[in-house]
Amino acid sequence: MDDMTEIIASFRELKRVFFRLVHQDAEAVGITPVQLMVIRNLAQHQDITLNELAEKTQLTASTMSGVVERLVKAGLVERERSEQDRRALVLHVTDAGREKLSVAFGPQSTFQRRLAAGRHRLSEEEIRELLRLHHELITILTTEEGEPQK
Repeated sequence: MDDMTEIIASFRELKRVFFRLVHQDAEAVGITPVQLMVIRNLAQHQDITLNELAEKTQLTASTMSGVVERLVKAGLVERERSEQDRRALVLHVTDAGREKLSVAFGPQSTFQRRLAAGRHRLSEEEIRELLRLHHELITILTTEEGEPQK
């Protein structure tokens, strides 16, 4: 196996493991992984529209509409009129939604417990280098061919 194939396989496996753990943590708080992702995005970007949220999560507006509707019915998300544009509806996470988020991504989550348990296996320097390499790969993979690197 060449280096590029091995890198791709490694990221696929990491993604698979990551999503399996997120799925477990979402299920533990009684929501789907997509709902968890939406709540997390809303917590990071309060008072955004449905279309803005769909764009940030890379879901279609129609898919996002259904997800948000279920989250509103569950009391995890609220819709209200924008103060800037009274015609627009903006979304924000309720206290109940924040609670689900804090449990699903908190220290008791499967994902966080496993990271914490294995933390001693990586030095601070290795973590910084890993993050640097990830950022560099993101830059490489998101730069158009022929476009100069920044």
